[in-house]
Amino acid sequence: MHGGRSSAVVVAAAVLLLLLTACPGGSEQASGRLDAAQLVHDVEQDLSGDPGHDALRALIVQVHGKPVVEKYFAGASSDSYWETASVTKSFLSTLVGIAIADGKISGVDATLAELLPSHAGQMTPPVARTRLRHVLTMTGGFPGSEADLLADMSSPDPVGTILRGSRGARGGFAYSDEGAHIVAAILAEATGSSVLEYARDRLFAPLGIESEPAFEARITPTGPIAEELARKYVAADFAWPTDSRGTHTGWGLLKLRPLDMVKLGQLFLDHGRWRGKQVVPASWVRDATSAQVQGADGNYGYEWWVTEADGEPAYQALGFGGQLIEVVPSRDLVVVMATEIDPSRAPDSGLSPTLLGQVVNDTIAPAVAR
Repeated sequence: MHGGRSSAVVVAAAVLLLLLTACPGGSEQASGRLDAAQLVHDVEQDLSGDPGHDALRALIVQVHGKPVVEKYFAGASSDSYWETASVTKSFLSTLVGIAIADGKISGVDATLAELLPSHAGQMTPPVARTRLRHVLTMTGGFPGSEADLLADMSSPDPVGTILRGSRGARGGFAYSDEGAHIVAAILAEATGSSVLEYARDRLFAPLGIESEPAFEARITPTGPIAEELARKYVAADFAWPTDSRGTHTGWGLLKLRPLDMVKLGQLFLDHGRWRGKQVVPASWVRDATSAQVQGADGNYGYEWWVTEADGEPAYQALGFGGQLIEVVPSRDLVVVMATEIDPSRAPDSGLSPTLLGQVVNDTIAPAVAR
């Protein structure tokens, strides 16, 4: 469901157990021609009928590269870090585009047998023939059960376990957190470094996204150790946990500040350029945010959802509980929303990302057009 009711955070319910109230303080910035206060009021009105309306912690509306709304709620601030859930996938996809440009990956037609030679013996022939494009577009035949994902992440061989459970690219779109984790494994094997190390060097540092210190604990089964790790995760600022073998989770659990999410949206709005430097190939930005396949909940690119806002082409990174990056190129618009999610109440915690998309469509994008 647009990544919004993704199993990633249902798994986090077992991994993290609960999210504590975090990050005191608050700030607000508004500038530009829009009536920022009115726009914030209208968004709050749009969300007020949802049971999770009080989960919203950040709303940022950026036009022409400048924030016209930067509003934080319930004691949050610009320094508050939140779990981005499936927005993690869009960051991961961006790293794939960079790795292809770096010559680390031959392209989206490379097969899993070529990309994961260390696991070739664990692949059936259909899985071995599955291409990277299938994995990125959720057509790779990977399972999506939240119970299986938690077991996979804490198993002795998470990647091998996922590969053995895949049917290969035989059917249509099927949203899979396991498949997204295979992308993380591909990146690690192709670059010869951890996903986080590669992200720091080729994406986070250029964009000025702070990632040190980082909470990188390995996922463990439920129990006292898991509970302690959950508390440390909630207390941490930047975080990107790993599976039991040290591969960073490709499906979720990346913790960022909302302004860091804005940077990814602006990078894509500017065709992969950041302050005059081409960080991501413009061709990758175009392909990743173009409809590659059609799913039950809409069009999908390379781990980005492809949609419209106020009748104009748009694309989204969406995460469980109400994590959103939406870009509307014709309006020169980037919208970010972040919520505080409570995995102990999954799948009913936070706000529906679909609802947030409707708010952009019905309220924010039309306001920018005026």
